[in-house]
Amino acid sequence: MKLKQMTSYILKDMLKVTALFYGILVLILLLFTLLLTMTTSSGTMGTGSATMIFLFVLGIVAFYKYVKTGFTFSVSRRTVFLSLLLSGVVVAALAGVVDTLIAWLGPLLLYQQGEIIIYFGEFFVTANTFVSVVSTLCYYLVGALVSLTVGYFVGGLYYRMNKGLKIAVSVGVPITCFVALPILLSMAPPVVVDFLQSILIPLSDFLSGSPLNMALFFLLIAAVCTFFVWLLIRKAPVKVK
Repeated sequence: MKLKQMTSYILKDMLKVTALFYGILVLILLLFTLLLTMTTSSGTMGTGSATMIFLFVLGIVAFYKYVKTGFTFSVSRRTVFLSLLLSGVVVAALAGVVDTLIAWLGPLLLYQQGEIIIYFGEFFVTANTFVSVVSTLCYYLVGALVSLTVGYFVGGLYYRMNKGLKIAVSVGVPITCFVALPILLSMAPPVVVDFLQSILIPLSDFLSGSPLNMALFFLLIAAVCTFFVWLLIRKAPVKVK
């Protein structure tokens, strides 16, 4: 199977699932808008966060499915990697365009405010319409891309794990992030807390200053994850089951 065939096979499946996701999401938004209209109140509308979660999960599933399929049909590891990457770029571009349209046209058609406009309110107050739309597109497009690449990376890690380790990681990581780390931070010496704040607060201010800043940060993460995804595919064992 050549690169074009493999990419077409992956992309066809991913586009079907993505179209279904957006169909359900639009129905939910319309229902939410109807409820807001009936109560004569307003709300916040945005699909960016939902899209990123969806694409992250899609990336995890896609890695296992298509790497295994590629190995089954004796597709080279390089072709499998490039097929996943190209398919991810196309899906991310589509998601970026759809989320941008929803963010800017949605408030005109529906009874809600745009999510991204609230997140980066100060930026959009001073930016002109062209810069605002381009910045929104970059934010959603790169956000979708980083979600897929992180999903590929996590999927690659899971691909190499046995069942017991998968369960341990699935349980241990959330507990560590949401329980253990907050406890450790609350017990940390003031010097450690001050050091972390000196790094995280300026970073947070930079990222929240513009959608382009956040997109640049996302792009850096996507590049790093893509590199590790290639390494994982190169070393991935061939699974027959």
